[in-house]
Amino acid sequence: MEKAAGSSMNQTVSGQDSLDKMEQQQLQSKQAYVTDLDLQMSSKKSMKDFMEMTTSHNSEKNESVLVEQFDFQDLSYQVRVKGAAKQQSVQGMKQILSNVSGTVHRGDMVALMGPSGSGKTSLLNVLAQRVDQSSVSGKIFINGLPVTKSWKRRMGFVFQDDLMLSNLTVRETIMYSAKLRLPQSMPTATKEAKVDALLDLLSLQKCAHSKIGSEGKRGISGGERKRTAIGVELITSPSIVFLDEPTSGLDSTTALQTVTLLKELTSLGTVFISSIHQPRANIFYQFHKVLLLQSGTPVYFGSTGNVLDYFSSQGLHVPPLTNPADWLLDVIVGNSTTKDGSELSDAWKSSSDSSDTSECSGAPASHISSEDVTLVENGDEDDAGRKWSTSFWYQFLVLYQRSAKQSSGENFDRVNVLGILLTAACMCAMWFQATNLKDLVGLLFFLVLNQPFSMAATVCRIFPKERSLMMRERSTGSYQVGPYFLAKTCSDLTAGYVVPTIYAIMVYCFCGLYTGSVSHFFLYMAIFWAMVMTGQSYGYFWSAAVTDLPMANMLVFTTILFMVIAGGFYIPMARLPTGLQWLPYLSFIYWGYSAIMALQFEGNTYDCTKARPFEYGADCPITGENVIKKTGFDDAGLGMGLGMVVFWAILYRILAYIFLRMNTRTKM
Repeated sequence: MEKAAGSSMNQTVSGQDSLDKMEQQQLQSKQAYVTDLDLQMSSKKSMKDFMEMTTSHNSEKNESVLVEQFDFQDLSYQVRVKGAAKQQSVQGMKQILSNVSGTVHRGDMVALMGPSGSGKTSLLNVLAQRVDQSSVSGKIFINGLPVTKSWKRRMGFVFQDDLMLSNLTVRETIMYSAKLRLPQSMPTATKEAKVDALLDLLSLQKCAHSKIGSEGKRGISGGERKRTAIGVELITSPSIVFLDEPTSGLDSTTALQTVTLLKELTSLGTVFISSIHQPRANIFYQFHKVLLLQSGTPVYFGSTGNVLDYFSSQGLHVPPLTNPADWLLDVIVGNSTTKDGSELSDAWKSSSDSSDTSECSGAPASHISSEDVTLVENGDEDDAGRKWSTSFWYQFLVLYQRSAKQSSGENFDRVNVLGILLTAACMCAMWFQATNLKDLVGLLFFLVLNQPFSMAATVCRIFPKERSLMMRERSTGSYQVGPYFLAKTCSDLTAGYVVPTIYAIMVYCFCGLYTGSVSHFFLYMAIFWAMVMTGQSYGYFWSAAVTDLPMANMLVFTTILFMVIAGGFYIPMARLPTGLQWLPYLSFIYWGYSAIMALQFEGNTYDCTKARPFEYGADCPITGENVIKKTGFDDAGLGMGLGMVVFWAILYRILAYIFLRMNTRTKM
């Protein structure tokens, strides 16, 4: 009886707990529904604001052309291969895509799916015209017309790896994209309003003033980073946006939020075509259409709602409680069926659905107005007359501002500043009020070597790190190489010299170089700045000439080592082998050392106690000219030394610019 009563009481308590939990879950569901409803209403308002701004500007500029129909027919793509793979290819070429066809309509969101190496990213690049067109066969039409250069400006491409400048905020990143890609004639206030509307639309207002961050530097989250990358492309109101695995690296919840956001954005009329890898079911069904690929060959293209029915008609049925997307990938690679990829491809080719997607013509579709066709043709004429949306100097100013913000975060990094100041402090301690002539000679050599070497080693990492970002931005017509290079070098000439200047002043004041002459100080600083600039130029040269970062680092360290040996301190020129006495003339360290030796010693006399007997001649007092002669620098004076340092600085920058142009050519 007692046991029964206890059991009954436990059941009552348990039932009450279950009821409380159910009520709590219902309350949470209601709260989540209300929150979701608020977010949807906010999103719709932001979308309306963004659409109104876009429509208003486009109507003024005669650019309001949306993709009503996007057709691609029998697309094939092959690439040249090297090495062992060449023996397995036909005439050194490997087939990446074979006879891919499809039709996409306004506001569609299309998923490209397939196992790794199936050609998803390659198809995206072909559709976006981002590959060498001589390797592509087939036809692509937009609104019934062949794709031309004018359409490339109306396309966006979001890469799998979100390359952005780490020291910029989210708002700055999108704003600089707006300034570089939107017409120069558009008022800045309009661009700012458009950026704010887009931040609202992408739910980025909370992190708008947070820095992007990088590895080792805390920044925004992965989902916020991906939405920022999408915003960079959406700011131009593109007609088509291609996305390469936008959910890669995101957790399942963030991935769903990202794809749901893209689906909401289709109400703008934008077409989204995205490669995606192993999505969960509710992500998969967000897409309107899916294109399944196996080894570059299509096995299905059509509605996501009909894909399982199609495979059922082929005798392939999805098991209960199975993610359809995972099952489809298993089917394609043949893990769960008796059919392999080639059989599925043949079955798709012979199906009536495949015949429908393969039929597209060069004539405008019946539902596309003649006005749209005229607008596209007019756009082609406009593009023939102008290649860039902004002028050379406008690009320079915008890129200078952007580069200065990025550089300031690097140049004034606490570790960098502390390292330079500690080096200066150590020099001041070791050479404090140095009076011995040999000590002064060693101090001057270390002075012309340390900061230029440090600058070259730092700068050589710039272009290999930013090359991919630069090529992506240039492929969208954002800017030319000239303004980019000029802005980069000018920003580094300002922000990058502040801390080294403090270093130079500390050494000058505490290490016995001070003479009381103002002109002496400014000439000293001129030589120091010229050496730092040349070291920077030398780093730029290797950074632009060599695309591989470890190789660029190795070449900088190796070649500067030879310049140090030829600098005249360790081995005077007169002691070099006869066939190598020309080597110092190629070393900017030699010329800088010559200049600062002439500045410090010419016209001065020193007590004989400042050196060992006969070290700098038999005369007493010791003349500065004797010091210069004995160290082997009597053939180059202050003017020639400083002039040659500046010459090498200019030459290295010119070479850096040439190599940068060569190594960043785009295929657009």
